[in-house]
Amino acid sequence: MPARPAPTLSSGLLILGSLVLSPLTHAQTLAIEFIDTAASGQAMNGAGQVLGTRQVWPCGNPANCAPVFETSVWRAGQRLVLGAPVGRIADPHALGADGSVVGTVTDFNVNFAASRWVFDGTSYQRQDLGALPGTTQSVATGIDDSGRVVGWSITPFISQKAFVWTSTGGLVDLATLGGPSDPPRGISPGGRVITNTLHYTLDQPASTTALPAPPPGFRGPNGWEFRINDQGDLGGFLGDTTGSAPRYLFRWRAGLGQWQQLSPLSNSTSTSNWGVGRIDAAGGISATVRGAGLFAAGPDGLADSLSARLSVAYPGSSVLRAADHVGDSVLAQVGIGRAARLVRLVPAAACTSGCAKVQTLTMVGRFINDPNAPGSCTPKAKNKVSATLSVVDENGAALPNVRVQARYLDDYDLSTAVSGRTDAAGQVVFKHAGPACRGAITLLVESVKASGRRFDRTQGTLSGYVIPLPAQ
Repeated sequence: MPARPAPTLSSGLLILGSLVLSPLTHAQTLAIEFIDTAASGQAMNGAGQVLGTRQVWPCGNPANCAPVFETSVWRAGQRLVLGAPVGRIADPHALGADGSVVGTVTDFNVNFAASRWVFDGTSYQRQDLGALPGTTQSVATGIDDSGRVVGWSITPFISQKAFVWTSTGGLVDLATLGGPSDPPRGISPGGRVITNTLHYTLDQPASTTALPAPPPGFRGPNGWEFRINDQGDLGGFLGDTTGSAPRYLFRWRAGLGQWQQLSPLSNSTSTSNWGVGRIDAAGGISATVRGAGLFAAGPDGLADSLSARLSVAYPGSSVLRAADHVGDSVLAQVGIGRAARLVRLVPAAACTSGCAKVQTLTMVGRFINDPNAPGSCTPKAKNKVSATLSVVDENGAALPNVRVQARYLDDYDLSTAVSGRTDAAGQVVFKHAGPACRGAITLLVESVKASGRRFDRTQGTLSGYVIPLPAQ
């Protein structure tokens, strides 16, 4: 899809220029906090809990079976699966500030049941939210910071009603509270609801306002493709008026009554890796355009490549998706080695004194043949990998007795933590032995700890990979 030049200034449209690099709020450089491999994220809350999906190979060997996808929440270092009745799957739409999840259990055919999953201290338990009288199915689409859930209840082709659910009042038809019947597509932390045509604040029917008219050359906003904040600002994608309607990233600044195009690049509706994550209270927007994670700082910053903000200590890595953000922490998929990993991107400040950094990371890998089937990916064929790291201070002097924690990854589901201390020369060696034919074997350094020193994640080398090959 070709780039679209930024439109000229017109009524209701604010254009600040072409795509430029504008800094993330309070952060110049981003470091990686690993969450999981073979996973994608959907939402993150202020407690750092993450909602997403993890691929799992039931047979234990990616070469022998197809993966299944488990809807999951990552919290306190654990991955917890969201359950669903037999024959249905969990289809979550939002993660609450308290860690609860709302969405639907469905067979993607004729059965949809609005649901809420709540952590009981050990696992997530599902609560069926029911359906409004006169309807047979329901969908929950959002939850605000007060725990109010919005969605709609429907009998296909007959009746459709918008609802709000609370722990004290249960499921209530919004029309009985004076609200509109348009199906809610999402809700802001403070309770501002967006539909395909309207937005309003819960408990304030008089606040109902039509979504703003699009700028010239574009189609009107759609509630599925936009996020809203408490002030009524919008962040999302507008399709142009051509036949294929490519989507461009925009911000609506409610206080000014102006649209702002954030990037000249577009997405096709047939492209899978695009979408908007969040618009925060300051107007900052996380989004994905053409398979690349972006951030547009509020209130008027343009879309900035998150890959350009990644620390140089992660050579060859790129941000493939920006799923959400809270403050300066971005929930993202990042290509590390040769596969996408689910991570948080967090601010990293340069260190000038009392520092510890990984200066070099060297990897060697070998494919160990099955003697009965040389060159084949049999169960007896193995990978053997060795990684040597050197840790130095800010002046390049070797640091002994420093604890280094890292993680071995492959192109599938390997995620093995390793740790050790540097020797007198400031070096530590990590070894891995495992099944062959798993693609590249990657090492990601997660922490370097030494008394009185700070881990510098803005320099050196914190990731690397090798593809084990048979000896020649």
